[in-house]
Amino acid sequence: SFGGKGTMSDIARLFQQQVPLDSKVKLFLTNGKEVVGILDEISRDRITLRKNEKPLTLFLTMIGGWEVIEDILPQPSDLLEEYRDEVVVTEE
Repeated sequence: SFGGKGTMSDIARLFQQQVPLDSKVKLFLTNGKEVVGILDEISRDRITLRKNEKPLTLFLTMIGGWEVIEDILPQPSDLLEEYRDEVVVTEE
């Protein structure tokens, strides 16, 4: 079992829900190391990060946890908030 709780597919599903593709993520590995990269691909039992433009593949059994550092693509609401003061509406 995976840490005594859930199955690998549960972990993969949770990871997929919480970490959008192309977002920067920090992984906490079960061996105590941390890895930071851009999420490139996820499958049932492994993920692939881009780190220094090279692929890094990790099996989900190696991952103890994760933290999304930043989403690469801002959400539309963030853009609206950021540019709200710059918008000028002209009436013809």
